[in-house]
Amino acid sequence: MPSISREALTKLLPKLQKGSKQERIALLRLGFSKDSHTLNHFLSKLQGVDRIYPRMLPTQASGRWSTVDPPLGNFEKRCINPDCPEIQHSKTEQCWSVRDCVGPDDDEVMFDGDYDAVEARLFAVLLGWKDRVEEFNKGWDIHTPTCCGLFNLPLPQDKVNPHTSEVDEGWRKQVNWRGKDDPRRTLGKNYTFGSQYFYTALTRHVGKRKGWSYSDVGQGLFLRYKPEYCLTIPHISELGLSEEVLVELAKKYVELTKDIQAKKAIHQEEIRKAKVARTLFGFKRVFMDTSYDTAKEGFNHVIQGTVAGLMNRSLLKLRKTHPQMRLVLNSHDGCKVVFPRNNCISREEFKAFFETGVAINGLRVSLTMTVRVTYRGNA
Repeated sequence: MPSISREALTKLLPKLQKGSKQERIALLRLGFSKDSHTLNHFLSKLQGVDRIYPRMLPTQASGRWSTVDPPLGNFEKRCINPDCPEIQHSKTEQCWSVRDCVGPDDDEVMFDGDYDAVEARLFAVLLGWKDRVEEFNKGWDIHTPTCCGLFNLPLPQDKVNPHTSEVDEGWRKQVNWRGKDDPRRTLGKNYTFGSQYFYTALTRHVGKRKGWSYSDVGQGLFLRYKPEYCLTIPHISELGLSEEVLVELAKKYVELTKDIQAKKAIHQEEIRKAKVARTLFGFKRVFMDTSYDTAKEGFNHVIQGTVAGLMNRSLLKLRKTHPQMRLVLNSHDGCKVVFPRNNCISREEFKAFFETGVAINGLRVSLTMTVRVTYRGNA
């Protein structure tokens, strides 16, 4: 196969016949490209190095921190074992990721925390999506119902964990459910998260377009949407669906969520006209023009900058209360911190600094964090 970029190869893959020699070669070539990138850009630079001392810089426009020398935030989270059924998981003797090079010293305990769907929670509360906020606050699985809507599947009875609950055993057999990593659920999850940042424009028309009208302050505003955004979602081609099917499902997703998409478009339009976007903490980003990119990037700034603000605020409070804490890595919606083993706090105490919730216009959404605790040797 001739030399080809990963981007071009990813676009080509859905067009190849399933199980064909061309598809197998393309998959091998794509895997080789990913592994070569990991080896040359990350692993080779760590060879023979006992300890790394990266720099953390608050240089991004949203207030997010960058980690350089080496860029730990760019290290692959995926399991190195090609036969592992899970894409991401905790480190084991058989499975690990490149990012597992970060760990505690012998006399330390490390807390590795990641917010749970924090951007989707902020998206919902910012736009007044009451039903979605209620689902988050009750701990319901939001992605399985989305998947059922896309693929015309019946809804399960257990709204928290339909993947293993006894009450949904018959439902799982009926729809051939493969658990939380079912490709159909993964697609619904990708559309839920991916659609948060794609630009949706509002335009005025003389007539009405059936199913797309949305009224705001007495004005007739209509949604214009490009479902091709779905093709830019990372790893979307790995689901094995053609571009045509992905686009059609994206159209259906937008139809299912058209009211909230229209609210987002109004918010984006306000940012585009003002050329200013602010996070919920007031952190401002100023743009130079009123282009579509301003609307898209401005809305991204509101969401992503607020996540950065939440993380920074929580870390500062944690450090002030427990000065023995040391920050190891600060990522967008997660962090790794260590405590001396003889002066450590509990997992519940750690989580309490981050699970504070966010309220906008009387609507409050809960924040939850998944925390892994690691140490070397005996506890």
